[in-house]
Amino acid sequence: MDAISINTGIRQAFHKLRIAELFSLSEGKISRRKYLKYAGAAVAAGAAAAAGYGLSQYYKPPTPTGPTPTTPTGGARKKLRIGTTKPLTGQEAVLGRNELNGTLLWVKMVNEAGGIRAGDGNTYEVELIYYNDENKPENVGRLFEKLITEDKVDYLFGPIYGPLGMATVPVVTKYRKLEFYGTASYDPSIWREEYGDYVVHVCTNGSHYLRSMIDMIMDYIVPELDPDAKNVAIIHGDDIFRNVAGVGGYEYAKEKGVNLVLYEKYHTGVTDLSPILSKLKEANASILLAGAAYPDAVLITKQLKELDINLKLFFPGTGAVTWEWYRSFEKYAEYVLAITQWEPGVIYDVTYGPTHDEYVERYTKEYGQEPEYASAIGFTQGLALQMAMEKTKDPLNHEALRETIRKDVEFTGFYGLFKTDRNGLQVGHEVAVMQWQDGRKKCVWPPKVANAKLRYPAPKWSER
Repeated sequence: MDAISINTGIRQAFHKLRIAELFSLSEGKISRRKYLKYAGAAVAAGAAAAAGYGLSQYYKPPTPTGPTPTTPTGGARKKLRIGTTKPLTGQEAVLGRNELNGTLLWVKMVNEAGGIRAGDGNTYEVELIYYNDENKPENVGRLFEKLITEDKVDYLFGPIYGPLGMATVPVVTKYRKLEFYGTASYDPSIWREEYGDYVVHVCTNGSHYLRSMIDMIMDYIVPELDPDAKNVAIIHGDDIFRNVAGVGGYEYAKEKGVNLVLYEKYHTGVTDLSPILSKLKEANASILLAGAAYPDAVLITKQLKELDINLKLFFPGTGAVTWEWYRSFEKYAEYVLAITQWEPGVIYDVTYGPTHDEYVERYTKEYGQEPEYASAIGFTQGLALQMAMEKTKDPLNHEALRETIRKDVEFTGFYGLFKTDRNGLQVGHEVAVMQWQDGRKKCVWPPKVANAKLRYPAPKWSER
């Protein structure tokens, strides 16, 4: 049997397995044993499937086709079907499972409360159908079409990771189905031109990832602690996420009056950044900010130490927020900055949905571990849809719901402020700046949610 036949068989078997559960008030939550059975089968399928994909086929969405949903009548109990895919296997499986768990918890809590009481007078009990996309964009596009045409879902929740999210856009545009994006970033200029019609962004976009740290530097460190802190270096990779984060940080730094002593772009996947990092000494940089992900965060930290480059502060990339990164460096991880969409201990004054403590307690009870930021985004996808339906007289009309979101949906959940612009991009939520202090992540910015004082400057490597 050739490779194509093997992969086709795997996909057919996987569809029958259908890493999917319908959640309703009567059915309750999936058992841990059943979840592990499905996940194990998905691992087997993912291990046998061929790797590799291209992104160009997902870049231009087609012209929308298909009918607009009709207006429902009021006063009935109805079913709302939501579809999604998450990478339950592959490199992003941890984030995929966590984000899915957050959505599953929202479904359960909504149904326990009796469902969504929508603006049309009807009450909607929620079902969630989900598939393992194996961290492959070509699977996402195919499975989203299946969710729409075969499973007949009403709305869609997006996957995590930029390329996976990008693969959904042509499908939801074609069928005029509104999607609530998950943990995925976009180039804002591309979004406004091509992708804004049927997508709602939930998390802070990558273009704003460095903003909170730049605000902390220019609004606090420079005026109160150290005027030389404005001598900042920014480096970043050249893939979609790293480039969006780095360029967005560069533009905001210039806007805020940062003295950019070094700005460099590197090829994502490079295994030696010492030529760039060596320039930090010559440039007299006080602080380094990197538009980078987990592998870069490890490499940058490792090589800064090896080269004995002593900075007053540095942020090596988004991976620095993980315990895996911290355990790689232990005492040398102290003082290092990280950013997060949300963490337990980052507490907002909630106007909608569960409080921080209610959410953390319930999530921990359901899954046996504390939630993290992807879990919070998965839950917030649901909260945003829920409020929009409550405010919309025609809640299954995607155009009507989209307009409601952009005009009337603004709330502060345990995850922070949710508010989109006219293009569906998230403009309300901001990332929090964390610092590793005594083996724990502490929030040091913004002031309204900070639970610790920034430790500055960092000691030399030899003094840790």
